[in-house]
Amino acid sequence: MARLRQNVSLVTPAAMLAELRAFSRRQWTVAAISGTTFLLMGIVGETLPGASLGHTVPVEWWNYVTLVLSPVFIGLIALLSILLLAVTLALRLSSARVCEIPTDAPRLVQSH
Repeated sequence: MARLRQNVSLVTPAAMLAELRAFSRRQWTVAAISGTTFLLMGIVGETLPGASLGHTVPVEWWNYVTLVLSPVFIGLIALLSILLLAVTLALRLSSARVCEIPTDAPRLVQSH
């Protein structure tokens, strides 16, 4: 057990801040979109405290799970959509290049 504890490193607040300072613009954009999605889901679903506009149904435990996981899944769906679009475009471009046969190319098979 003591051997296991030696290999565990603690994450300090200073290390977390250093990681946040090293974020690229793209990472900050994804973080902002995720945070906005979290807030919108919490406000519209009336899960966040203070966002209630006369909600008569009490908030259940699974509402918080849904609130936390929804931005993650929305981000995964967006990522998969972008990747699918990129792969589709790459395949279309590569098939267009393969089908192009230059007119001055030498013939490999001679016709009789």
